[in-house]
Amino acid sequence: MFHRETIKWLRAFLDRRDLEQPDQRELYRYRCTDEEYYELHRVLRLIPDFVEMKDDRWVCGALVLGIAEWSRRERQLHHQWEWDPIYEAFDFYLDPGPRGEVITRGLESFWGRQVHRFDAGHRDFLGSLLSEGGLPLQVLRASGNPLHGLFVRLLRRVEQAESLGADIETFVRREIQRSTLPQVFSAVGPVSLIAKMLEQLRSLVRNHALETQEEPVGFLDEQDPRWRERFPIALDQETGSEFLNSLLKTATDEGRRRRRVGSLACSHTWKDVPIGGLETVVVIPGELRIPLEHEPASSRLEMEIIEGTEPRLRLGAAFADLNHAGSAKLRPRSGERVVKRVLPNRSLFLAISAGGLQAGKIEIPGGAVALGEVPVGFAWREGAWHVCGQASFRTEDRDVMVALPPGVSLASVDPDDADIRVEPTPFGLDGYRVSGRATLSLTGDDRYTVRTGEAGGGTAGVELGGDMIEWPTSPPLCVRGMPRVLEAAADGVGDAAGLGVYVAGDRIESLPAHEISGVRFVSVRNGTGETLLRRKVGILPADFDIQLTGGDEPGEGLIRITSTQRCLVDVDDERLEVKRSREGDSTALQLRAIGEMPANVAVRVTPSLVADPIEIRVPFPYVGCLALDRHGHPLAANVSVDDLLGARLMLYGTVGQSGFSVTLSLTGHGGGQLYDRWVYRVGPQPLEISLHGLREKIVELLSIDTSIDCEVRLEVDGGSEPLRRRVRLFGVQLRQENEDVIRVAAWGGAGGIAEALEPRLMLLHAPSVPSIPLEAVRSEGVPTGRFRLPSEVERDGPWLVVPGNDSAASFRPLLVPGKPDSAVDLERVESLQKAVLAFRPDSGASSFEGVLDAMSENPRHGGWEFLKALYRNYGYLPLTTFEVWKALVQHPRALCMAMFKFEMDETFVGRLERDFPLFFEMLPVREFRTATERFDGFLLEQGIPEETTDAVLQRTLEHLEEPTVAYGAELQQWLRTGHSSPHARQARMVLPTLFENVIRERVDVHWPDYGAQTLANWIDGQPDHPAGGLNPEVRHRKAVAYLPGFVAAVALGEARVDKLFDHPDEALFQFRRIRDFDANWFRIAFNAALFARL
Repeated sequence: MFHRETIKWLRAFLDRRDLEQPDQRELYRYRCTDEEYYELHRVLRLIPDFVEMKDDRWVCGALVLGIAEWSRRERQLHHQWEWDPIYEAFDFYLDPGPRGEVITRGLESFWGRQVHRFDAGHRDFLGSLLSEGGLPLQVLRASGNPLHGLFVRLLRRVEQAESLGADIETFVRREIQRSTLPQVFSAVGPVSLIAKMLEQLRSLVRNHALETQEEPVGFLDEQDPRWRERFPIALDQETGSEFLNSLLKTATDEGRRRRRVGSLACSHTWKDVPIGGLETVVVIPGELRIPLEHEPASSRLEMEIIEGTEPRLRLGAAFADLNHAGSAKLRPRSGERVVKRVLPNRSLFLAISAGGLQAGKIEIPGGAVALGEVPVGFAWREGAWHVCGQASFRTEDRDVMVALPPGVSLASVDPDDADIRVEPTPFGLDGYRVSGRATLSLTGDDRYTVRTGEAGGGTAGVELGGDMIEWPTSPPLCVRGMPRVLEAAADGVGDAAGLGVYVAGDRIESLPAHEISGVRFVSVRNGTGETLLRRKVGILPADFDIQLTGGDEPGEGLIRITSTQRCLVDVDDERLEVKRSREGDSTALQLRAIGEMPANVAVRVTPSLVADPIEIRVPFPYVGCLALDRHGHPLAANVSVDDLLGARLMLYGTVGQSGFSVTLSLTGHGGGQLYDRWVYRVGPQPLEISLHGLREKIVELLSIDTSIDCEVRLEVDGGSEPLRRRVRLFGVQLRQENEDVIRVAAWGGAGGIAEALEPRLMLLHAPSVPSIPLEAVRSEGVPTGRFRLPSEVERDGPWLVVPGNDSAASFRPLLVPGKPDSAVDLERVESLQKAVLAFRPDSGASSFEGVLDAMSENPRHGGWEFLKALYRNYGYLPLTTFEVWKALVQHPRALCMAMFKFEMDETFVGRLERDFPLFFEMLPVREFRTATERFDGFLLEQGIPEETTDAVLQRTLEHLEEPTVAYGAELQQWLRTGHSSPHARQARMVLPTLFENVIRERVDVHWPDYGAQTLANWIDGQPDHPAGGLNPEVRHRKAVAYLPGFVAAVALGEARVDKLFDHPDEALFQFRRIRDFDANWFRIAFNAALFARL
């Protein structure tokens, strides 16, 4: 009787939701009502013994739903990791063995949901049911609501965590552990649930542009009335709705805060924790214009943040509009990026490069923090010290620490009874802690005024600049001639009135040249005498010049320094023999290396005997090319991608030399054209080419061939001798010695490298499970190059040993079979978890294909959760690490749907092209249109009104403009509506004129010409093709002219790469070079050809 009643209840439950069977959604998404829950509770209490019913999927499914609902409705804050309250609520008991069988059968077999696992790999039944039920209502009602405080912190810090490369679930778990929530919330299931809610909130802000709305909750209620139903919170209670409304407002405020910043800016934070230190948050606007030092050969430019002259953070690539004389206009991915500071007193720059050569840079305002040079104020906010001003400043903050440089002391305080006390700072400097409103007068060689608790706070934003020396110097700020004030920020304009530049208390304009030369403290004061900026500056004569000339033999060279103002010049380096001579206004230093030639020479220049000398670090004069590692030593013949950080090529020109060519080619394809090449013209000064700047191209080449011995050959020609190096993806391999020990194998020996490794063990079919660190095997405290596998290996599998996210060195992941659960039925593979278990590399059939077929048609499919968890937790690894990504890229329909499920994320799209031989514009556009329609239907099923879904789709598709070339407004409109504008169809009319402009603007750069004649012949065979009227004039321009039309035909299914080219992977790699040569031309020509046929 109870069996029939249970089945009857479940059938009625599904019928009321127009379902014949469960559709794999989370259990909270079924929205069990109070009446249904009470009736289910009654039915379950009728079952005398669940052990006898453990093989009945209906009864097990009912029990699972009941426990999940109980967890959401009745779990209290004080409930720990225990089953007793559940047994008491439903009047039953199960031993651990049958309990696991019952929960697994109910959750997986009936509801189609996966059981989560603990960190150690064991199945986490209690955590799974908690996450399936949703956030506990009683915890939301608890005093102080710790969940609300947790979400506020997460929303405020998540973007910075992402910019530091942290995986989101680890970030969420760390924040939970810092909170007062019970330990149960740190398990895999609850962490995954909270991480998903975090992403849902951010997605709502993005998709509905809530940052532009004054009342985001009211606006969203109009646009998407059922938005709350998609969250794991009880909505039939006022507490749940109020909680969600509050979180949405917080998420909107964060989006609004980022949107308000329309220019490049930064702020600084000191985290007073063991792994803290000074961090700078750089805000990247949606559009930048950067002056060009060198004309790039490609419109795809790499961006990075530089501290002084040292790279600190790679920002990825962006396509630039180069049709502006002397500058590049970019639309980078906007948002916040965190830079960990090493030398905070140095300025920060945003630099762009192509082919490893820096093409231009702009200074990030306020990037230097002059600790130890001027007073620096820190305000205590949200558990960290935030820089609120430097030198003289005012701030609204009322809890401020002022760090004083040596020689500066407190002269007076206003009012006399202000709350101020001596307090040492975390930076080893004396300081004061100020509470409330006060004005501090500080004196030394300069006078400073610090005001706390005052409205209109901020520093005057003054910066010093001038004719900068192009080499690294000490002090970091070094100029020819007089330094000058660059800018005064608007927020301090009142304090910045009447600015003057002072040296030793005198206006710089009143001093003779010899009294301002050398290393000086330069101050900028306002009209009232307050010092707004004080920096140590190296000042050289205005006509100061350095020339480097290589010698006839390696290790010999000449440095010539010229200036009409007499300067003392010295080189003190025991590795060098130095002969000095003077001729007219020039001093010549003849250098000869003793032993190994140094990479750099420190030249001390003393332009004034009453000031300290300036040190200028220049490359050793040479002829030809030098390859140097991060330490300035010769780069080894065989290196890994990790070794490229800080590595560089130094190219030295000679009279009559045409230049250098740098070529990257994939070994094993010598007869083909799997290569990339750059040509550099070198003037009187050497060119520095960052090998780390070529990293992306090297990874692209290595992604074409994933065999262990695959290498990229680096060749430099143009000097007296060619230079050759080999680069592998990994310099380290792991080998399993026995059942529980793995050994490190490296080119240079394992001892030192083992200390830099952080190997972790991941459960391959459960990416939500946190990875397990491997224990290093040591002998008398010394690493042996071996690591011990944990006992968990014997309880599940397969496993993969991967580098941790913070590992200083990477290695090729190692498969450890382990002991997979033999009870898992692999006859019916309906999930990606089972597809991973069923995968056999030697099988002709793919275990993923059937699942991807289902996923391409069902945006609700659980496989999308698997992929998102894999990307969240292991996205820092090459995507080629995992067979599931390989299968996705080879399944166009599923790949198109993945674009929507990942919200067209710019980084995700870029990673797909980098890690696989994929050409995004070749995706079948009609399949993409079908995926758009299916996703539109999915939005409607979510309860979003039809009039709103088009706006959501539009904002989602707009994200494709940054990482792709051709998916602009016209193609986005066609994907949404199936219609194109007349303007899009008329674009073919302007192609001849536009291409003439491209020829005129790019006449001096090398044009990629792969497949030029083949493409021209193909165009000739297409009647009335839009590209048929182009006139490339010469052969090497034909590839750029005709590739867009061919790619459009591939996207329409009217042409195939493998039918026209013998080596498709090679062709795709070269096609990307051609496309990126001039992204603006490719976009217009591609769309003209596409819309002519749609």
